[in-house]
Amino acid sequence: MINNKQQANQKTTQRGQNFTNALNLETLPKAIENNAYIPALMILENGTISTPRYGGQENYLTFQLLSDKLVFGSNKSDQHLSVPLSENYHVDLSVLKRPTFYLAFPTVEVYVLLNIQDEDKSYQILWSDFPKLLSFIDYLKKAEINYTVPDFYLQVFEETDVKKLQRNIERDNRFTSKMLPSLPPSTQPHPLTED
Repeated sequence: MINNKQQANQKTTQRGQNFTNALNLETLPKAIENNAYIPALMILENGTISTPRYGGQENYLTFQLLSDKLVFGSNKSDQHLSVPLSENYHVDLSVLKRPTFYLAFPTVEVYVLLNIQDEDKSYQILWSDFPKLLSFIDYLKKAEINYTVPDFYLQVFEETDVKKLQRNIERDNRFTSKMLPSLPPSTQPHPLTED
């Protein structure tokens, strides 16, 4: 019994450490090595940073997916970390619902998970600006980057009203619900509690 509790505590500590490592360019390779989720803000085609949807994301790294590399950057400096990618890498796109609480209100945060497979390595990036998924898919097509996305996503993401899109995702059981305990609690009101 004690061993199970110790193992659970070690896993929790490891998840927390992976999250901390994923916030810093110097320790990011450790998070990648542990195949941790890397919460990050995408640099869009026009050079702007995607919108942080939830609180606590001000310290996240930025990322840019190019045809030959993955570039992580710091929000606080001009430092970058480039990860070279082979020409045959593949991106699996999925949407995750994260049940959480803001004050006493149960809410759901929505993230796009980019699972990038490159030969024997994989990178799991969590991106919160989910309304831009279709424009990101357009970018992947233009850049000729191999990707897969479930067919029904294209229909669901045709909704342009962000609040309606969020509600549709919350109610749709085809989207995976995942606890994602390594992410921090929100420090801002959830968009759906503002109504």
